Amino acid sequence: IVRHSNKDKKEWKTHNFMFEYIHRPEDPETAYEDVIMAIRYYGCSVFPETNIKELAKHLRDRGYGECVIWRRDFDEDFINGQQDDAGLASNQEVIHSYVTRLITFINRHGHRIKFPRTIDALLEFEPNNTTKYDAVVSAGYTLFAAEAPLDLETDMDDIGEWFDEFDNS
Repeated sequence: IVRHSNKDKKEWKTHNFMFEYIHRPEDPETAYEDVIMAIRYYGCSVFPETNIKELAKHLRDRGYGECVIWRRDFDEDFINGQQDDAGLASNQEVIHSYVTRLITFINRHGHRIKFPRTIDALLEFEPNNTTKYDAVVSAGYTLFAAEAPLDLETDMDDIGEWFDEFDNS
């Protein structure tokens, strides 16, 4: 999901899923490295399920810890006071919550979804049997991640810290 901080969602032209990752390899480390490639290519963050703790650890170990969306990135009401973990647990409450968000997203923006396999999975989705619907689960978690507040406050007092300065005289 591409977010535009200065516009209302109704005005966004690109509010859509950016890619689909359908065929996850058997080797978890290969999948984690695929996540790193997506982070680098798209310049994005990830919001994992908490039952995949190894992903957040792998990203931290490889220097991509800042690319993990942690529960503390949401407000207190959303996270129910749990701030020490990445992502959310995949329980009935979370499933219901992302299904609700997916229904709203599809009704407002579904015409822009570019991935036929994801569309097929959305049409066949069974909330009581999420295991075979990775595309739908990841779409739901993506909508959660899109709700995390943006940190747009940047101290620009000393731009020299950001860029090298050259004397072009």
